[in-house]
Amino acid sequence: MFRVILISSLLAMVLAGLLNVVLPVTNKLPDFSDITDDVTDVVKSRMNGLVSKGVGRNVKELIGIQKKLKIINKIAAEQVKRANAKHGNPSAHPVVFEESVDHLGMKNKDEVLDSLLFQGDMFLPEDQLDRMIEDAANELGWGHDVLTKLGVATRSKRQALINPPNDYRWELPISYYYDDSICMLVQIEKPKSIAFVLSSLIPGMTAKDTLYDSTMGTNLGPQFGDIVLINNHYQCMCQNATVTCANGGYPNPNGCATCICTGGYGGTTCSDRDPGTENGGATLQATASDSCQTLKTCLGNDDNITNVYNQKSWFIIQAPAGKQVQLIFTKAGSTPGMPFTKTYGCKFQGVEVKIRSGEYNRTGFIFCGDNPVLVSNTTNIIPFTSDNNLAILQIYTMKNMFNLEVKYRYVDSTTDPTTYPVSCQPCQDNNTTCASLVQSCNDPQIASDCPATCGTCPT
Repeated sequence: MFRVILISSLLAMVLAGLLNVVLPVTNKLPDFSDITDDVTDVVKSRMNGLVSKGVGRNVKELIGIQKKLKIINKIAAEQVKRANAKHGNPSAHPVVFEESVDHLGMKNKDEVLDSLLFQGDMFLPEDQLDRMIEDAANELGWGHDVLTKLGVATRSKRQALINPPNDYRWELPISYYYDDSICMLVQIEKPKSIAFVLSSLIPGMTAKDTLYDSTMGTNLGPQFGDIVLINNHYQCMCQNATVTCANGGYPNPNGCATCICTGGYGGTTCSDRDPGTENGGATLQATASDSCQTLKTCLGNDDNITNVYNQKSWFIIQAPAGKQVQLIFTKAGSTPGMPFTKTYGCKFQGVEVKIRSGEYNRTGFIFCGDNPVLVSNTTNIIPFTSDNNLAILQIYTMKNMFNLEVKYRYVDSTTDPTTYPVSCQPCQDNNTTCASLVQSCNDPQIASDCPATCGTCPT
């Protein structure tokens, strides 16, 4: 049993100052002799399981990451010593964190996984850890021979200027505005000042397009628009690209031979559907208007384990040219009976819907599980209709299984918007005890009362 102690140099120095902790400093290097590539077969087996879930490319890489994190921990302690010595303080006992930081109330109980996370909740690739170690070692005056002995890959060139001539920076002011309609709710005391209040009745923030309400705060990582913005700002775009990108993608500045793709697309030229993290998803054709086809899928495992990444699957639904795709969601959420935590931005699981032409390069509408704005029922059918012949869906989960069932068809301007074919309507059980009657579905009455459970929904 082991535990890797993780602590950033900044946190170390701050704690040293606050607690008046002082450590002796010498020119002698820390003892790295206890840091090796040797791991037990049990640890290798667990690492192999993590690799199968997308954490790292192979076990060898994970062993290297574990080793580099141990090195970072020792470097952090050395930085604390130097910081204390710089302030002329006498010696004292070191500060040690014996457990990972409990970020957002979620503590990782898997010791092998914990040993692969920087500061308890960040999975960083080995090359990034090498850069961190190299930068810190240079600040401490250690030569490349030390890094070579530790197995740290170093850069062949180093940037000499802190602020080079092409160091583009954001210009102020960055514009924003308040919606005048909320002022009467939140103005307090001074007429020209605004305060924010917590209320279970008044949302703290609402999107101008309310379908984006649960998209705000999403935790899916940098999106296509974020990457475009950064590359444009720092003038990091291809001048002589050797590739032509489809579906709104653009040449990747890192080589200019492949493309950075909008959400839902992948491949060298963005001509393919993004396979997601599990090599799943599908490209579907809406082939009828007078009846619905059904997409029924799920992603993840009901094991109550919070992964360090989101599992993702993309689905592209196409209608004939000149038609539109109509979606009716009948299920979108966690497995009944499994715990589900709804958060701003739908952190743990959700579905993303893109149905607007000209906006496929943006993040779509994101909905958490069982959102009544998204999911239809027998008394309230909620159609989501694209404005062209394309709809793109993404389902994702970080914890437990996400289940999706959506009915789809193509429509046009002649389609009656007030009526829906029977096959497009939600199918629900009419008896609350249907789950216990599944073995009796051969009984015509039970099959009629429990169509969802018995699979006898009209088609």
